[in-house]
Amino acid sequence: MDKKTSLITKIIVFSSIFVVTFTISLVYILVQKTDERFVCLFESLDDAEIHVETRYVNRIPEEDEIKCFLKELLLGPMTNRYRPLFAKGTTLESCFIRDGVLFIDLSENALLKSGSSSETERACELLKENIMKNFSTVTDIKIFISGTEAYRRDNVLIVDGD
Repeated sequence: MDKKTSLITKIIVFSSIFVVTFTISLVYILVQKTDERFVCLFESLDDAEIHVETRYVNRIPEEDEIKCFLKELLLGPMTNRYRPLFAKGTTLESCFIRDGVLFIDLSENALLKSGSSSETERACELLKENIMKNFSTVTDIKIFISGTEAYRRDNVLIVDGD
């Protein structure tokens, strides 16, 4: 009887540990947000309209949500009849938010208009519109290309290549 009681006790203890571990894992998986739903705006190749794509962006633990979104947006549209915002190869050099102002620095490829990409000024406008639609905490956006501010609110181009 003693061996039987000991075996039953061991089974109950291990079963309890398994159930607790399983429950904690399940709660962790359900609570943890690994991807977010975003709305992306792109110009169309067929008309002058702005079109919407819905994206689910995976969050990388070391990076914030805005940075993950921007990297995904710079990859271009999933639909082949929409224009990418910037030329292929444009990368996000840096991105940070301070006092509600988002500072974005893009690689110099953002200055190029290649293939079907949007004009640089229009691409910057759409980039700002995409961010404002998806992130309510951002109050203003400053876009830099290779460390130089690209466009100001008065639409004066200040990138001069010097």
